[in-house]
Amino acid sequence: MRHHLPRTDLRDIAREAGQLEVPRIEKNLRALYTVALVAPLVGMMGTVMGLIETFDGMQERAGFSSAKMINDGVHECLITTAVGLMVAVPTFLFYMYFLGRAKRMVHRIERAGIEMVNVICDAREATSDIVSFGDEAKQARMSQTQAVEESASKSSSEQ
Repeated sequence: MRHHLPRTDLRDIAREAGQLEVPRIEKNLRALYTVALVAPLVGMMGTVMGLIETFDGMQERAGFSSAKMINDGVHECLITTAVGLMVAVPTFLFYMYFLGRAKRMVHRIERAGIEMVNVICDAREATSDIVSFGDEAKQARMSQTQAVEESASKSSSEQ
């Protein structure tokens, strides 16, 4: 629509159009990143809670506790840490994969915009046999106007 603008303006328009698509491309990446960051923290919170439980049990028994009680507390700590990491690591890998894809897609959009600007500007500057639609429409209107004028002059000369 704005093919008549200078190259710098066309470049800005193409860049803005590409930037409008970035939020749609990166729509769910923030959620993946959040899960990847929060999962180890939740695992660490489970670890701390398990240790607190273990030491509370030891304190209730005046420092004496069975090996099973300590084992259960440490087991809970290790399980929560492992689950947090098992969630975080694959989620972060998915995030990095999709972030790379999104960046490549944004780069392709910007590159296509630049190429379109170049095609438009080169076609506008080149003297070729290619006729733009605007030129064709102008020529058609001129032909119609000439035909109407000729028919009007014929009918006036006949009268």
